[in-house]
Amino acid sequence: MQKYGLIGYPLGHSFSKNYFNQKFESENIDATYLNFEIPNIKDLKTVLKENPELNGLNVTIPYKEQVIPYLDDLDEDARLIGAVNVIKFTKGLFGKKLKGYNSDIIGFKRSIEPLLNETHRKALILGTGGASKAVFQGLKQLGVGATLVSRKPKEHCITYEEITPKTMQQYTVIVNTHGRLQMASGEADGHPLLVVMSENVPEPHLEMLRKNNVSWIATGKERIDLHRATDILSEQFDVKRLIIVGGGNINGGFLEAGLIDEVSLLLASGIDGRKGQTALFDGCTWKSEAPYHLKLQSVERIAGTETVWIRYRCK
Repeated sequence: MQKYGLIGYPLGHSFSKNYFNQKFESENIDATYLNFEIPNIKDLKTVLKENPELNGLNVTIPYKEQVIPYLDDLDEDARLIGAVNVIKFTKGLFGKKLKGYNSDIIGFKRSIEPLLNETHRKALILGTGGASKAVFQGLKQLGVGATLVSRKPKEHCITYEEITPKTMQQYTVIVNTHGRLQMASGEADGHPLLVVMSENVPEPHLEMLRKNNVSWIATGKERIDLHRATDILSEQFDVKRLIIVGGGNINGGFLEAGLIDEVSLLLASGIDGRKGQTALFDGCTWKSEAPYHLKLQSVERIAGTETVWIRYRCK
């Protein structure tokens, strides 16, 4: 049996172990995936010694940068980024050799590339950690210049305090993963803004929302608790129906939570054959590989166009 694992500290928030073990089982792969919660990167030596059959490791916070001195080699992207989240084990003359890779850059580039056009030439990256460095390098490879935003003054970075409405107008791409995007008011196009986020949000961001009269809901420790969020929307904001206009992961999250009643599709008369196009639903962790069945409600051609509107009910 092949053996893989994850190193980091703490690991109570991680979905990796369940995800990979379910995937191994569903695809009949003779492998197992373990968590190695080590309080110090020096403990990696103990993990390797006690698990000589390991075939590879993933790396999460806080060791994406600290692990590099323990590796024998680095992939070029990992070297440029200065952070590693995948370790490949290969056989060497004197035992196993460990080579570090960074898959964050691959996932980020594939996600954002289909969305970019000629107007997207400057980007703000909110954060300076390992993932932010991967985003910086990915944008560079895609021809987009980027500026990092830091909580504290750092070389080649700007701080959150330096971000103004004028600054925001200069950037057409903003990469934000921790709830720090500055909002000028509590409205957008005349409609009130309501931000839904996890509880893992810094207090300065919440204070900014309060100052700009932006309503917000924070629920779920690491990921948004969608069930609780919808309950709050109903009870406190009198929201009775939601329209989700999101990407594959957002749609997939609501679908997996059982919160989608209807899927409404507009099919236009065109084919986009580019690589890396995102799925309508993505990121679901169901054990079953069977498709999620829908019930056809209606089919309608939009007058004067070649577009068809299809509506399904979720069973």
